[in-house]
Amino acid sequence: MAKRSWVTVIIFWSFEDREQFETMATEMAAASRAEPGTLMYDWYVNEDGTSGVLFEQYASQKALGDHVAGPVFTEIAPRYRGVARAQKVEMFGADGMERADVLKATTTWWGEPVAAVTD
Repeated sequence: MAKRSWVTVIIFWSFEDREQFETMATEMAAASRAEPGTLMYDWYVNEDGTSGVLFEQYASQKALGDHVAGPVFTEIAPRYRGVARAQKVEMFGADGMERADVLKATTTWWGEPVAAVTD
């Protein structure tokens, strides 16, 4: 199987105020949509409205790095400090990236798939 270059990130969030959370998520999605290399940036909220999940996918580790240096982190997130808290992060295909807990949450790093239908 050929080595893939994209990186997938899944972040599990908790929050107190669903309306504020959705406003934040909508702004972040709009900014991410404009970034070259962002393949997916989708937010979901659970049935009882107390937590959310963010699915992100980037064309490369560079595209993820550009996202982290972009407006989601530099402009939008600072305005919503305290609205949400990352509970758990799953990083897929992030080989070669510095290992650390992401967003101060427990982070699991997964390398390349051992079997896949995509390449």
